[in-house]
Amino acid sequence: MKIIKINILFTAICLFALGAMFVATPASAITVSPVRIEVSGNPGQTIQGNLILLNELNTPQKMYSSFANFEARGTTGTPYFTPATQGLGIWITVPSEVNLQPGEQKDIPYSIAIPSTAPAGGNYAAIFWSTTPPAGDNQVAMSSRTGILVLLTVNGNINVSGALSGFKVNAGILSSLPVKFQYSFGNSGNDRIDPEGNITIKNLGLWTSATVNANQTQGNVLPNSVRVFDPVWGNDQAKTGFFGMVGREWKDFHFGIYTAKLSLDYGKDKTATANTSFFVFPWQLLLVVIIVLLIVACLVVMVVKKWDIWIIKQARK
Repeated sequence: MKIIKINILFTAICLFALGAMFVATPASAITVSPVRIEVSGNPGQTIQGNLILLNELNTPQKMYSSFANFEARGTTGTPYFTPATQGLGIWITVPSEVNLQPGEQKDIPYSIAIPSTAPAGGNYAAIFWSTTPPAGDNQVAMSSRTGILVLLTVNGNINVSGALSGFKVNAGILSSLPVKFQYSFGNSGNDRIDPEGNITIKNLGLWTSATVNANQTQGNVLPNSVRVFDPVWGNDQAKTGFFGMVGREWKDFHFGIYTAKLSLDYGKDKTATANTSFFVFPWQLLLVVIIVLLIVACLVVMVVKKWDIWIIKQARK
């Protein structure tokens, strides 16, 4: 009886703690628009615009603004935020506090005051909005925030210099789509590069099977960094198992040697190209087809033999 009471008490405590956890963690539904601001200006110029804050909650919200610079680290293109002690992070001005009623949407003005001594090139920062006041001057608070990326180009002597490398597919031999491509693009200039272009896929080098957007995420490559892009040809279907693969290969049939040509445009008049090849062999589907053909051939032989026997019997009669 004592063990049963202890188990009941332990269960009650766990349920109470779980309920408190859900009550103490309200869902955040503050949305911002646009998610990325891309502008350019001259040294000494002030750029002005508006962004939108929307409160989708059924309670009033008080939003606090903060700023951070960001840079590229690694090859994924994920921004790495740093305290806004200089650069674009301290050039931006927005209201420090905004009150939003339930369901209310507000246009929030912003301005970017470019110093007259700002060098030409790219500058990158983020405007954050949070229900928690900033941790302190020029600090990046570790709280739940909604952010807008700001990408500013200071006009002047812009050096556009890029390099394409490592164009390949996820495997040399595939049984079905999707085909996952990958390539790297390095930026050694002083402003961001937004590579644009397509991957043209041909069967046996003759017939165009598909054209794929080479920058499906519309990603930028920041100065002095390398970014890896992963465009995909085809949909990643959920079917698995032998017969699942047979259905996938039948629905989207591809067979043979394919060549893929990557063509990128960047800057005003610069291009880069690369080629790769791969082989699509839908062996599950072909195995089923071969087995079906063998069964049909055996049945035909059996029918023919029985027909011959019947003909001979009829001739003897």
